[in-house]
Amino acid sequence: DDLADFLPKLGAKDEEADDLMARISAADAEEEEAEGRDRGHEEEAGAAAAGGEAEVREPEEEEPSVPRLRLSREGLLSLRVWAVVGSSDAAEEVVDHLMDSGKTVFTVGSGEDAHFASPGALREDANIEVLAFVDADGAAAQEAVAIVLRLGLKGVVLHPGTEAFGAQALQRCRDNDVLVHGADVFSDIVPGTALAVAPLD
Repeated sequence: DDLADFLPKLGAKDEEADDLMARISAADAEEEEAEGRDRGHEEEAGAAAAGGEAEVREPEEEEPSVPRLRLSREGLLSLRVWAVVGSSDAAEEVVDHLMDSGKTVFTVGSGEDAHFASPGALREDANIEVLAFVDADGAAAQEAVAIVLRLGLKGVVLHPGTEAFGAQALQRCRDNDVLVHGADVFSDIVPGTALAVAPLD
């Protein structure tokens, strides 16, 4: 009888232990579920914050492009410091006309009185602005490209016009962004002409 009375009590303790383990397991499950909900809320909040930032961020405005300015034909002819390439009588007359018009002129040629023997001998410290060719051929005009770029000259004038220099020489100047204009110096150079600029096309 004593043994029979003792057995139920052992069973009761087992049941209590099982019940305790069940409650612990249930508590763990609830805790994990709560942590999962918290993580979900945090992810949603992060996504919302990121989306909010994307909506608030304003697109960067591009700076308006400023058109490059290039001297017009009249502007180029109005500049003060010239180098004239040529050894003919026509070149001497061009030099005289430019000087009479108030220009500072350096002569380039084979003559004894020339300031420079060739265009390649021109120096930066001469502060030359315009390189003029008188009755030159296309090869001389093509040589002007390297000279203009090296010295930073404003442009090239071809006297009495561009026809004698050929399309190839003109195209080479333009391909290298060298300003070139044809002009009859005697009729186109007017003392006191204002410096003009015109935007590129």
